[in-house]
Amino acid sequence: MKIIFLLLTVFTLLSSNAQNIVSGKVTYEIEEVHLEHNGKNTEIITMLEMAKRQQYQLVFNKNYTSFLMLGVMDSEVYNDFYNNLAKNFVSYSDLYYDYKNNKIIEKVFDGTLLQQKIPDLLWQISSESKMIDKYKCYKATYSFDYQDRSKKTKSRTVTAWFAPSLPYSFGPKQFQGLPGLILQLSDHTVTFLATKIELLESDTKINIPVGKLIEKTEFERAVLGK
Repeated sequence: MKIIFLLLTVFTLLSSNAQNIVSGKVTYEIEEVHLEHNGKNTEIITMLEMAKRQQYQLVFNKNYTSFLMLGVMDSEVYNDFYNNLAKNFVSYSDLYYDYKNNKIIEKVFDGTLLQQKIPDLLWQISSESKMIDKYKCYKATYSFDYQDRSKKTKSRTVTAWFAPSLPYSFGPKQFQGLPGLILQLSDHTVTFLATKIELLESDTKINIPVGKLIEKTEFERAVLGK
């Protein structure tokens, strides 16, 4: 509890000192990606190669955040089909946070818009630390249960490394709520690593998608049978 209290205190102090920062952009690269295979399936090998070349960007301002694929670094094996497969494997949907209305909007591959309330993630913060670039980061884990395609309940743990000196409680995909920006995140088989951080004193516009919104739980029941 002492480490959590200390980090929250530091986060509060740094937040007050960062009032001139209005928005920001964080670029993440795929540091690691794993999928068990026999080494002979060329489709899986190509898809994993594409995944390793992808870059994602987190954009935030005072009211919204977005997490989208930014592009693909130069690759001799580029292929639209495998790039889309890799994107679905790494980050299934484009994510938008609407903090004014306390909801997440997900845009899945076919354009369907899903919504859900922003959850409170029960992170476990430890005193373990390491340097990522010039930032001291602390380790946090979040564990949850989920159902696989065979409807078996399984447990999963996400590991994040966040920097209290960057007092912005955002991160890749749907993982947020820590007292500092997440610079590295390992979710199942994929590890994201922040490689570029831009903090801006001017607003950055985030275009929230407009259209019919479907409750995510309804979509999962209808499509995934959950």
